[in-house]
Amino acid sequence: MDIIIADARGAELGYLTQRREMDVEIGGDNTFEILIDGAECRPEYTAWCRWYVPGGEIGGLITDIEKQADGYVALRGDVWRGLLNRKILCPAAGETEQKVSGELNAVIAQLIAGRFGDLAAADTTSTGITVENYLFPYCCTLLAGLERMLGEKGHRLSLRYNAVDKKLYVGAVPVTDHSARLEYGSDSRVQFASRQYWGTTHLICLGNDETDRRLIRHLYVQPDGTITQAAAYSGLEEREAVLDFSNAKSEEELLEKGREALEKEKSYTSMSFYFNGEEMDIPIGDIVGGRDRSAGLEIKKPIVRKIIRVNGLSDSIECEVGD
Repeated sequence: MDIIIADARGAELGYLTQRREMDVEIGGDNTFEILIDGAECRPEYTAWCRWYVPGGEIGGLITDIEKQADGYVALRGDVWRGLLNRKILCPAAGETEQKVSGELNAVIAQLIAGRFGDLAAADTTSTGITVENYLFPYCCTLLAGLERMLGEKGHRLSLRYNAVDKKLYVGAVPVTDHSARLEYGSDSRVQFASRQYWGTTHLICLGNDETDRRLIRHLYVQPDGTITQAAAYSGLEEREAVLDFSNAKSEEELLEKGREALEKEKSYTSMSFYFNGEEMDIPIGDIVGGRDRSAGLEIKKPIVRKIIRVNGLSDSIECEVGD
């Protein structure tokens, strides 16, 4: 894996050839740490330097440099996707909500304008897909807002650094379903991990009303993972918990908090794929299929997180799927 480091303006400084370890997380914490030999750490390696792997999303901005007692230097910061997580979508002064309208990439251009200096630019290719008065969650991150908006339109976020232009291009592209072509499984060359967790299926939400009685509402997980107020499980499969939210100002607020809590505690099925090298580098947001024959488990979901690890000359990529 070739790693190039550039200065704050994008001028190439060279390759990081003597790296000892590298951990990059895209789609989760959206951070990185690169450990290099102190002898390779040049004076030009300062905060706001960029690094990238040509031809994809792997790269980021260095904002933390630590010289360690063992002679190594740790370079840390946010990956490109993480930069969007450092910006908040707040309503304009005098407004109570933020709405946008227009073609997807035009909306992206509007939202990132002036927020990243000359580093980032929106993809100018038209997707042919528009939104009308799209309402973002109140004070959400730019990353969360874009991912939510694009996901509702069958698109995903695309980030790619162009070394010639010295710019990070942010855009919307259609989600690709790779499951018909690629199905990772326990019998393939890909290392495969899965987990089935049975969590809370019935949440009892306690609020307050204007009398001395507690406001009580019940939320239930359905077999398809949705949450409603209709019971679906009984006996051993009914696993109960209580949410005490006495500060709820209304029944709607109590139910909203209850759904948020139950989403975190409900049953889930997760899968991860591990493979060496870069030959199966599928973008965040695209869909893959997986099968664990020993557990009788089959799944088709988007990739939500990637972890790239480099230890000496060995490269590995872990992909996690989810909702």
